[in-house]
Amino acid sequence: MNEKQINHFVDSYMRTYIFAFKEVNQVIEQVTLDGKNISVEQFFLLRELTKKEGMSATELSNSLNVNKSAVSAKIRNLEDKGFLLRMNNPDDRRAVMLHISEKGNSIFNLCETEMKNLVYTWLLQLGDADAELFMNLYDKVIDSVVMTQARGKKG
Repeated sequence: MNEKQINHFVDSYMRTYIFAFKEVNQVIEQVTLDGKNISVEQFFLLRELTKKEGMSATELSNSLNVNKSAVSAKIRNLEDKGFLLRMNNPDDRRAVMLHISEKGNSIFNLCETEMKNLVYTWLLQLGDADAELFMNLYDKVIDSVVMTQARGKKG
């Protein structure tokens, strides 16, 4: 790959990232429940808890690939809004497990619906064949680049 191609990739990635981040932020942050909303990062945190109920802050930070202090601030904020519950781990009373609350599930489901609607409009614009190609390429990037990097950091 030559420098021109790399520059083109960086420029395209930057434009796409900025556009997508702005769109996703707007969609997620417009959702309110009892006058409260959540950030995209908080949405991702809740999304992880819907996949595996009862995670520690460390498990969440590892799963989201962010440092524990960043996760701790989001946890505190979600707990203050009533979207997250801290419970003692039944196997280890010293450990705290995080659980999504009923209100947290409600706002998560509202945000998830909005997120899926947004992504659906993007994929619709691509058409079935290009959407499938895009998803296959996205999976390849995750499998070959992201996972390789993650394994390298653990080793």
